Amino acid sequence: MVVKSEPPPYSTLSSADIFTKPTSPPSNFQHVQHNAALKGTYVIDASLKVPDDLLDATSGRRNKNLYLESMTGEIEADIWIVGKEFNLLDQRGTGSSSETRPRAVVDVNGITTRAVKHRINLHTTPGNPCTISIYAGVDVYLAIPSDFVGPISLKVTGNQNVHYSEGIQSILTTFSEANGKRRCFAGDIRMAEYKGERSWTGSTIDVTIEKCGSLFMFVLGEEPPVAPGGCTIM
Repeated sequence: MVVKSEPPPYSTLSSADIFTKPTSPPSNFQHVQHNAALKGTYVIDASLKVPDDLLDATSGRRNKNLYLESMTGEIEADIWIVGKEFNLLDQRGTGSSSETRPRAVVDVNGITTRAVKHRINLHTTPGNPCTISIYAGVDVYLAIPSDFVGPISLKVTGNQNVHYSEGIQSILTTFSEANGKRRCFAGDIRMAEYKGERSWTGSTIDVTIEKCGSLFMFVLGEEPPVAPGGCTIM
């Protein structure tokens, strides 16, 4: 029997839901490494000062504002990049968008090759930039803001394994595509005055999926895309 495959359950978010404040205060240099499944909400303020005695002494990773790793299970992460004006009464903040903010560095490492799916929701704004790198060997469902601006680098085995929602297609330009590698830009590259990654201080996304995993990329508030003709043999 052939059964059409379905994406993992995602509730459709309204614009109000997208800006619902997290229930936890901001953190920084957060290191989370599990052997099993990893699930949580992570609020990162790259400007937050954290004493050494509160950090993981074995990791020594002050160069990562957030590091998530699961050895054998799925990762389900709701990641919020916020500025120092963030408070639990007003998630959107009140600081000036012209203020220079440190760029958060986020690494998500889903090592497992078991039959699981990683789900990552990235909440960030041009005023609170981040560079996020994702590595996995299985399917990744990645949701980003509709106003995300910046370069996106994808390395996914087989070009047919990358699936975009309508929202992503409306903001993404692909400049090169060969051998499973894509170099793209989200947003208006002219308005952003993008001159290359070396001088770029805004957000970036880098996704590497090896083996037989696929990337499903969509905008926060959308349902994830379904692979054309995707099916599961039972």
